[in-house]
Amino acid sequence: MTARARPRLTRAVASLLLTSVWAAHVWALSPEAQRRYERGSEMAARHGQYRDALEDFRFVLGEDAAHAPAVVSAAQCHAALGELEPARELYTRALDLGLAPASVFTVRRELGKVGLRQGAFAYAQTQLQTARRLAEDDAEIAALLGDVYQKRGHPTRAIGEYTRALSLDPDVRAAHIGLASAHLEAGDAEDAVRHAQAAIGLDPLDPDAWYVAARALTKTGMRDEARAALASYSAMRAYARDVEAINESLAREPGNLGILQALADRHAQMGAVDAAIAAYERATGVDETRQAAYANIALLWLSRAEPGKAEEALCAASASGAEDATVHGAYGELYSARREWQNAAESYRAALSLEPSMPMAWVGLMRAAAMTGGRAPAEAVLDEWLAADPASSPAWSERGLLHYRDGEHDAAIEAIEGAVALDPANYEAANNLAWVYAETGRDLHRARELVDGVIASAPTPAAYDTLAYIEQQVGNLRAALVAIERATAMDPRNAEYRKRQDDLRRAIGQ
Repeated sequence: MTARARPRLTRAVASLLLTSVWAAHVWALSPEAQRRYERGSEMAARHGQYRDALEDFRFVLGEDAAHAPAVVSAAQCHAALGELEPARELYTRALDLGLAPASVFTVRRELGKVGLRQGAFAYAQTQLQTARRLAEDDAEIAALLGDVYQKRGHPTRAIGEYTRALSLDPDVRAAHIGLASAHLEAGDAEDAVRHAQAAIGLDPLDPDAWYVAARALTKTGMRDEARAALASYSAMRAYARDVEAINESLAREPGNLGILQALADRHAQMGAVDAAIAAYERATGVDETRQAAYANIALLWLSRAEPGKAEEALCAASASGAEDATVHGAYGELYSARREWQNAAESYRAALSLEPSMPMAWVGLMRAAAMTGGRAPAEAVLDEWLAADPASSPAWSERGLLHYRDGEHDAAIEAIEGAVALDPANYEAANNLAWVYAETGRDLHRARELVDGVIASAPTPAAYDTLAYIEQQVGNLRAALVAIERATAMDPRNAEYRKRQDDLRRAIGQ
C-alpha cells in the first residue's frame, strides 16, 4: 500500500441512480417486466443481492433494451460486484438513450469512478471533466479529479482539486485523505496529520486514513501516537478485508444465511451500526433468519438510544416466529432503557427460561435488581448465575467488577483473570482487566498487553478509552489524545469521552 490516496472501493448501492435517471420518454413495460424491475431494485437497494437483481434487470432489458433505468441499474450491479468492464459498457450505452442532463452528469461521474478503479486515469479524467461541465460546484467531482491528478503524477493540480472539494463541502472524506497523502509526499507532515485526523473524524473505520496518519505522525516524530495509529490501521484493514471477503462469498451464495449473519455480526462488532442494521435488514427477507435479524436490529437501535425504532423492530420480531430467548432479552433491554425495571426483570427471566446461560439476560437481571433493591439483590442474582453456569466467563467478569467497586483489587484481578482464562475472546472482560491493572497501578505492562489484544481483535470505543488512560498514566499525552479521539469518533454521544478528549487537548495546549 502506498501513501497515495485511492478511491474508497465501497460497494455501490444499486438504487443510487434509480431516482435520478430520467429521459425524454416514459417506458411502457409489461406487468411482469415492471414487477421484475421493482423486485430487482428492492433486492439491490435493501438487501445487496446484486447478482439476483442483475437477473431481473436483464429480464427487463430483454423486453426493452432501451429502458434506461434498467441499463443504469444493471451497470450499478456490475460495479458493485467488481465487474468493471460490463459496468463501463452499460454506462456508456446509457448515454445514447436520451438521458436528461442531470442523469448524464450522474452516469459520467460513475464512468469516472469505474475508470479510476480500472487504472484508466486519462479516461476517468475525461469523464469527470465532462461531468463537471454539467455541475461546476460538485464537491465529489473535485475530489475524484484530485485522485486522478495524483495518480497521473500532478500533485499540485491534485492539491488544488482537493482544496476546491473542501471549499464546497468540508466533510468530503476522500479530499481530506487525498490532501493528507499529497502533503505527506511534499514533506509537509503537519498538514498531512491535520487532514488525516479530519478524515478519521468523518469515518473512523477507514484504514487508509489511519495509514496516512501513522506515516505522517512518524514523520513529525510523534512515535507513540504513530504506533497507536498503526494499530488502528491494522484493525481497520482487517475489518475491511473481512467485509470484502464476506461480501464476495455472499455474491456467490446470496442465500447463505450463515454468511449473511457473519456480515452483520462483523459490522456490529466494530460499532458500525448503520452497516450492521443494513446487513440484518437483508436477513429479514429470509424466513429462517427474520426473527433473529429483527431482534438484533432492535438491540442496535437501543445502542443508538432510539427506543421507538427498537420497539418497532421487536414488534416485527415477535410477529416473525415462536417464542424466542433473544427477543425476550431484547425486550428486557428496551424496558431497561425506559427504566421499567419490573417489566425488564420479567423479560429477562423469560429469556433465561429458554436459554439459561444468556449473559445479556443475566447482566440485565442484575441491573434491574440493583435499580429496585440495591446491591444485595443484584449480588444474589450473580450468585444464582454462577450456580447455574459456574464456567461462565461473563459471570466471573461481573464478580470481579463487584470486587473492584468494593476496593478489593486483588480479588477483582483474580476473578477477571479467571474470566479471560475461561474465554480469551471475552474482550469486554479483557478490557475491564486492563483498566483495573492501569487504574490501580499494579501492572501497566499487562494492561497494555491486554488492551492491545482487544484492539487487534475487536476494537471498541471502550478499548480505545482504556488505551488513552494507560498512555496518560505513563505520560504519553499525545498518544492518549489519539486514542481518545478514536473512542470519541466511534461513540460521539459519549459525554465522558468528549470530556477526556477536551481535557487532553487543553493539557497539550491545542
